[in-house]
Amino acid sequence: MKKEVKLVNFGVANNYFDCIEIHKDLPKFPRLYVPILKHEFGHEGLTTMGDLKHDLNKIPGLNYKEYYKFILTRPSTWVQYLPIWWHPKRGFVFDFQHIIIYTILILLVSVNVFFWMALWKGI
Repeated sequence: MKKEVKLVNFGVANNYFDCIEIHKDLPKFPRLYVPILKHEFGHEGLTTMGDLKHDLNKIPGLNYKEYYKFILTRPSTWVQYLPIWWHPKRGFVFDFQHIIIYTILILLVSVNVFFWMALWKGI
């Protein structure tokens, strides 16, 4: 199925069932645009383990220094890293991959805090 690519004012790039949304400024940066667009077309679905692995791998050909500069200079792209956010046309968007990642991070931090407190108290 061929997906339509739409330019939007928020996020970096998101893959939905019917389209791929790309930040409106991204096409001005071909060293970012081409690898990110290829990455988005490489997704097999929205919430599969294959997609999680796909997102956790490095994007081939992406200049990460330029990518982080792009993100830091455009606060509207920061929504990309939220697990739950509001989309003007889709309503609440739940990014299950980010929910899984943040849950794991919170659990790891909580376990570490518990053990450090237990060691500090001498339990």
